[in-house]
Formats: sequence, structure tokens, C-alpha cells
Amino acid sequence: SHFDCGRPPLPAIQAFSNCRFRHWRGEVLKSVAAMTDGQIVVADCRFEDNNASGFNFSFTHRIENCTFTKTRMAMEFYMGYSKGTSVFTKNTCTAMSRGIVIVGAEAVNRASAYVVASNAFDMLPGGIAIQASGAKNLTVRGNRFRGGGDGFCVTAAGYQGTDFNQNI
Repeated sequence: SHFDCGRPPLPAIQAFSNCRFRHWRGEVLKSVAAMTDGQIVVADCRFEDNNASGFNFSFTHRIENCTFTKTRMAMEFYMGYSKGTSVFTKNTCTAMSRGIVIVGAEAVNRASAYVVASNAFDMLPGGIAIQASGAKNLTVRGNRFRGGGDGFCVTAAGYQGTDFNQNI
């Protein structure tokens, strides 16, 4: 749907508001631009019946008041390049195997903060609402968890990043 690629400079400020992404095959909002940061706001959007992640950027972002339904995962976030505090708040995730996955803490970079607050996760059987795989400076508060296998899961660092989970 939206894909950032290539060398910087890329649009540093991007906003998606009141959008509906339905029956998308592939990641909906994605960037493969390394070593760059900006500010992305995704507000009041609906992600419905998509077979990959709704959001996959390494930019600083705020995702709020969105609904993710029957989507592979709401978000995969590589935190290695982000310089500001990112927020996932007041969202609803239903009928999904993964809610959000935060990966990619870099040992050589100062990891920015990430806040996951006031969301509702109603996961499929065996699903994981929040997964930290090499995350730093992560705050999880005031969320509601139903269904699934795990509300909050801390795993070993994945293939992305060079550091371990810490300061959660």
C-alpha cells in the first residue's frame, strides 16, 4: 500500500489518518530504508483482513485509535534507527496471531523509548499480543489481554539487532 525505499532523504514526516486498508496481500505500511528516522503518525485507521503486518517502519512513530482485525500482525518495529519515543496507544487488535513485535535493539546505539499503553488485544488461540525480541526501554501499561497464548512474551533476540531485551 505504502512503501519507502531507496537512499535518504525520504519524507521525514508522514501522516495516515482515517484510512481503511482491507484485503491487502503484503505489508501495508512499510519501509526498507536503513539508517534514517522521521515521525510517522497513524491515527483512526482500520486494517482489515491483511496477510502481513499493518505497520513495519523503523521510524519514530505514534499509532493511535486504530483497529487491526484479521491481520497477520498489527506492527513489527525495528527499533535500531529510531531516535524519538514511539507510542502504540488506544488501539484494538482482534482475531490475530500476533499483536505487535518489537525487535532490533542495537548495542552500539542509544535505544529510544517505546510505550505500549491502553490497547485491547483479543488474540487467536496460541497468539501473542506483545512480543519483545531484543527490545530496550519498553513500557507496557494499562492494556487489556484476552484469548491467545501469551499477553506479553519476551524472547531471545531475533535475527535483527545486536542487543538483548533490557529495561522493560
